[in-house]
Amino acid sequence: SRLDPLVLRMGIRKTYPDYSGPEWKGLAWKNTKETISVPTGMFLHDPNCYDKPVTISSTILNNYGLVAPRRKNPTFIRAKDWKIDSKVVSVKVSANPDPITSNFEEVLGCTPGRKYMEDNPVRVTLYHKEAKEARIVRRRDLLWHTNMKREGVEVRQCAWWNERYSYNGAWDPAPCKILETDGNHTICECSEFGAIAVVREMSEPFEVFDKCDLEAIVKYVGLGLTFILLILFVVLAI
Repeated sequence: SRLDPLVLRMGIRKTYPDYSGPEWKGLAWKNTKETISVPTGMFLHDPNCYDKPVTISSTILNNYGLVAPRRKNPTFIRAKDWKIDSKVVSVKVSANPDPITSNFEEVLGCTPGRKYMEDNPVRVTLYHKEAKEARIVRRRDLLWHTNMKREGVEVRQCAWWNERYSYNGAWDPAPCKILETDGNHTICECSEFGAIAVVREMSEPFEVFDKCDLEAIVKYVGLGLTFILLILFVVLAI
């Protein structure tokens, strides 16, 4: 639909789906609760694009997280054991040419304004595949105990599929933040359009042992060399 520039400047957002509508009644997939809120002024910065018709398309992918690529931005997702813990929501936007002229060249350079998107991010409510509280175990707490193991959900993050990361793309939490989270759902805000999901980082086993075989070996080798050198010193001194 054509979005009035004056209305756009007022910061209108479009939030959907409306699950109370008749189109949702009688559907087989009853567990869909995800909601999407999209800003509508992403082209206001460009005088050639701000008054063009805009198409906003969204897709809720139920099980895509099970087969999604296992690539990540290691700066933000540090755990080795991690997975997609929600449905994947894909939100895309495009400016369309005037329907009368149909000149696609006039919208080729229309891209969402970066500063506007940082101030007015895409907001999605995603429900976790496994309803479990995330927790953070501090490493210094574990050092007081021996043979202690940690397990379970350590932390959740919102992540965006960054096609420009490395050679083949990766899940990247950099443009996203968590607005609200609990054991059941997370509200994510991302300043980029595209695929958005909740990433769950699992605690890795962490054990502290009283004895270390390698240290013992080094210790006794050092003592043996010291004894040999002492004997040589005594013999040469005589």
